[in-house]
Amino acid sequence: MSTEGSNISTVSYGDLNPDGSFQIGPFQAGTATIRVGSPNRNASPEFATLGIDLNGVDKSRGLKIAAGENITGLRIVAGYGTGTIRGSIRVEGGTLPAGANTTATLSRSGSTAVIFYARVDARGRFVFDHVPPGNYDVAVGAYLDNRQVKGRQPVVASDGVVTDVSVALNLATGP
Repeated sequence: MSTEGSNISTVSYGDLNPDGSFQIGPFQAGTATIRVGSPNRNASPEFATLGIDLNGVDKSRGLKIAAGENITGLRIVAGYGTGTIRGSIRVEGGTLPAGANTTATLSRSGSTAVIFYARVDARGRFVFDHVPPGNYDVAVGAYLDNRQVKGRQPVVASDGVVTDVSVALNLATGP
């Protein structure tokens, strides 16, 4: 939860009840980002947050909360999967500098909400585990000389299947 006009964030945890309901808070006024995680907060989550909406309006990028506001009707769509997406970066138009800050993200096709984040290793590889079946976009980004270079590739995940994907990262192009 980040408060308007402040760089200070707070974290709240809540449990999911057997009927699917939950309660978290109280919150200060600000923007809440909600995620589904593992009860063991140090473990990789087995469920992925696929979407969040309030009365049919997408709130996956954050939910603005006013002081003292009580919100009902929030729906979190979570998915469970046994798929794995194993990726690599194909560097084009130059050489990626050693130690470059390079990341990979996984989003549902057509959505800007990130489901999984991964660091790209020194060999240009990354892995997303526990991916629910469906259509996704893998995006990679590298920060070079005060600019970000990005690449994107669609991929389909299936339960119990390791899917390989290669994403082009063209260093000769701008952001």
